[in-house]
Amino acid sequence: MTAARFRRILRVRAVEHRIAQQGLADADRRLQTLKQIADRIDALRTQACAGTGMVDGQALKSLGEMASRLEIAGADLATPMASAFDHQTAMDSKRSIAWAREESAIRLLHRSVVAELVESERRADANRPSRRIAQSMSQHEREVQP
Repeated sequence: MTAARFRRILRVRAVEHRIAQQGLADADRRLQTLKQIADRIDALRTQACAGTGMVDGQALKSLGEMASRLEIAGADLATPMASAFDHQTAMDSKRSIAWAREESAIRLLHRSVVAELVESERRADANRPSRRIAQSMSQHEREVQP
């Protein structure tokens, strides 16, 4: 294969790697957002407790209801967090594979450039007359001339 083809392959591999990096960044942001939501739910749950002293029944009822809803929200958040974590892990492995393929394309490009240089040098040497031919021609010319 020629170096031009390997350059095209390298461009494709580099784009694949950038896409995989962006996917991983998106997955990281999604997981971070879900963790912030979980932290906020935990903070609200700790604040949703009755203070010391006299509290009327209506306030206790609303605090209990809010605590119950926050627990349900926290439990419902477990599935999306697990899914986001799995997605992040998958995107990280996809990024690693894309990086390895890009590095492989770089090595192949380097090898093909070196091979093309060696081949062009070989061709140039093939077109040059060798010393033996030049020497033998000059000897032959000497023999022919009186």
